[in-house]
Amino acid sequence: MPQVPAKKELTNLYEQAGRPKQFRGFATNVANYNGWDLSPGEFESTRETPPNKGRNEKSFVELIATQLANASVPNHAITDTSRSAVQGLRVDWGSWCNVNGAGFGIRPTNKTGNKFLDAFVWAKNGGISDGTTDVMDAHYDSFCGRRDGEYQTIQLSGQM
Repeated sequence: MPQVPAKKELTNLYEQAGRPKQFRGFATNVANYNGWDLSPGEFESTRETPPNKGRNEKSFVELIATQLANASVPNHAITDTSRSAVQGLRVDWGSWCNVNGAGFGIRPTNKTGNKFLDAFVWAKNGGISDGTTDVMDAHYDSFCGRRDGEYQTIQLSGQM
């Protein structure tokens, strides 16, 4: 299996921290909108997206968790689903501002059906983004004015 940069970084951080016993694993999707088990993944066939076996969060968690276990690093995950209910809305893979219509995804639970995933969580508050279109706000980000971005997006998915 090829080396995954995330595996290398997580292993280095774990080692530098002195291999703490209280460390359980990692969090995914906190600054993104990826679907848990969307297949094919969003932007699967675009030239802008580099080849990546972890296109959805489930495949990413399983890929990294397996590699961390091989390095004797705790390999459990939590995945943020607070902005991933509706897929196919982003114009670009790298969109990090609230995507108009995305909404809350899978509700927080520890019933994940995946041996590596401890819980689905909502790490971001509804309507909170990594930037805003409000030029007066301290978190203004011109990227958020793109056609797929909107500062306030609050919907609830019917997924449980």
